Amino acid sequence: MLKKTMCLSLLTALVALVGVSPALAGGVIQTVDITANEPSPLDPTHVLAPVTDMRLDPRCLPLRFKMNTTVDPIPNPLGPDFLSLADAQSTIQQAMDIWNDIPTSFLEIEFDGNSNNPGPPAEDFINEVTFQTNFFFGFLQPQSTLNVDNIMQLSLLTFISSDTFLGDGVDVDGDGDPDASSSISFCEDVDGDGDFEYPEGLYPAGTVLEVDMMFGASDTVNPVFGLVPGTRFTVDPADIDDELRSVDLLSVAVPAFGLAQTMSHVLTNQRSDDDGRAATMYPFLDTTDPQAEIARQTLDSDAIATASFLYPEGSASSGAAALQAGDIAFDDAYGLVTGSVYNSLFDNPVSGASVFAVNRRTGEVVNTAFSGAQPILEFSPAINALLIPIDAALQSPDGEYTLVLPPGDYDIGVEGVDILPLLPFPINLQAQVGAFLGLSFFNEEFYNGNKEGAFELDPSKSRKVRVRAGRTKTGIDFVTNDTTDIEKFGNPDSFSDPLAEPGTYFAVRVPIADFEAAVAAQGPDAILHGAYFLTSVAQTTDVAVFERALFTTGTVHPDGTATIDLDHPLAEDDDLVGQENDFTPLLFDDPRDILEEVQDGIADGSIEDLFMVIQLPDNNCDGHRHRGHQHSDSDSDSDSDSDSDSDSDSGCEAGDSVMPLIGIDNGIDAPFFGLSFSSTDGTLFSEAVDSNYLFKLVVSSFADDSDSDSDSDSDSDSDSDSDSDSD
Repeated sequence: MLKKTMCLSLLTALVALVGVSPALAGGVIQTVDITANEPSPLDPTHVLAPVTDMRLDPRCLPLRFKMNTTVDPIPNPLGPDFLSLADAQSTIQQAMDIWNDIPTSFLEIEFDGNSNNPGPPAEDFINEVTFQTNFFFGFLQPQSTLNVDNIMQLSLLTFISSDTFLGDGVDVDGDGDPDASSSISFCEDVDGDGDFEYPEGLYPAGTVLEVDMMFGASDTVNPVFGLVPGTRFTVDPADIDDELRSVDLLSVAVPAFGLAQTMSHVLTNQRSDDDGRAATMYPFLDTTDPQAEIARQTLDSDAIATASFLYPEGSASSGAAALQAGDIAFDDAYGLVTGSVYNSLFDNPVSGASVFAVNRRTGEVVNTAFSGAQPILEFSPAINALLIPIDAALQSPDGEYTLVLPPGDYDIGVEGVDILPLLPFPINLQAQVGAFLGLSFFNEEFYNGNKEGAFELDPSKSRKVRVRAGRTKTGIDFVTNDTTDIEKFGNPDSFSDPLAEPGTYFAVRVPIADFEAAVAAQGPDAILHGAYFLTSVAQTTDVAVFERALFTTGTVHPDGTATIDLDHPLAEDDDLVGQENDFTPLLFDDPRDILEEVQDGIADGSIEDLFMVIQLPDNNCDGHRHRGHQHSDSDSDSDSDSDSDSDSDSGCEAGDSVMPLIGIDNGIDAPFFGLSFSSTDGTLFSEAVDSNYLFKLVVSSFADDSDSDSDSDSDSDSDSDSDSDSD
């Protein structure tokens, strides 16, 4: 069966993509394999459809594109046309070369002539790059739900969803021209008519037969969204600006060729506590931030590792994957970390959880992977559609993942693909399945050796995982924390004003009744994990640093104002580093003691109300960076010394008034709870009558009094090759 999927290289405020793969490294676009034609046990009219990765076939590499010459110069929706097709093609060639220069990946991408197609790309066995986009949005189905400012690039992948034998002379696309030949061993234009033929042979489900790439320069009209603005593409570095609808072409073309080789989008929108740049394959590009555009002109470690894993150099003795001059064997440069993710609340493995590795020396997110090998969907021939059966066991049989990492020491973490920082739809089928079943809604945590479990004293504790080239570190298994989250808000709708008064406080009251109910739900061993704040930044390459975050007490007065004790908090963290468009935790050092203190205060009347508070910096250049989202055990090696607090320039000029942001629910899908307050000086807090701030208090349980930083747990700290490593 021949299918076409769309992969959007998003920008600015756009999200969307349909794609997918079993749980391997990085993100992989995926489809399903219906070769077996096995009836579903839930509905015999449906066919079981295991998810499978899409791949380019080595027999059809290099990946050759033709440049569509029907648009020259390139349209400029903001003014006179100025960009020639030749200059645009030269820049796109530069993007190809950036991927071609990866020494551990055998994939090569190149131009091979031109096309003269005045219409949309067709299933014609011609890989086409085009700026001809009057039809641009017609490919999106009416049921698509997109927040569209502008779509700058769209990749269309034509693939097969069942094992298919392409015999000599077969006409796959129905144009009367043979698409396979027994006279060749690699794809080539046998008959000289402009398209290429595949060598006769068997091609597995998920094989990509054609890739078409469109760049959205022209304004287009869509029946659902109306006018969709086009984008002005520039190629001169001096022309990179903060105009919303203007973008550097190289910044768009580089991630586009990641999609072309079947890499999906990833969640990493902030590489470290000191580096606000997003990963190459993060699906949004802030075109109002010149530094964000510059960052997309190169490949990050995630993109390089994933491309190398998908097309590993040295994995064959002949052909494209064989080592040649300048190549580096994949096994000489990378090792693997494998494990699984299990949701303790649902008692089920997780499909689509994002597992990430943080370099313990630099604090940088080096690579990510998605869990859940081969979730199983259903295909309905009657309506030609994929369905997700409501059967968690069928969907996520093992929750396994594979991380690809260069040698080094890492902290391995996991977070759900929920709605923050990214919806599951731009990722892949694994992520969509996990979110649909509710398996991906859990708080971020780190692998903690033999203390990993549903109930942990501190979810930020991390045990070192050492990676060696050519070896596999097995058994790095997660069990997500069983928590009760006190969250009185709906979906995030907006953020606070980036020009807010420096030093402003935002606070959320935790109703005592809700607090007591959450503690009761966790039972006699309840603990308070911490307060979580949805944070973000005005420009995506910035890093949010808050003056302080607190969990404290206070009083709400009859007139609706509140007085909050900022001088005697129950817990606090100064210079808290925020995550971009995600929840940033203030984790409590003494979760059992704080719970007891709160319960005693409620009982004796000394505590009337509880508050979670976060304060903006006095100015955006104050403070210093530190690893606000995690810390390592005290038995780690000397590499962890760099994880401690260290002064760092915030990247702004003194007096800069742009503030970090907090998330706001504007009441679109939830009532106003009257629990949110703000104050510019901390003296008296006023109620935010039309907002719910997205802060939550997390309650869990823990009964093991033996937990200690000084224990002898060494299951992932051992330097010997015998601790779960395998060749």
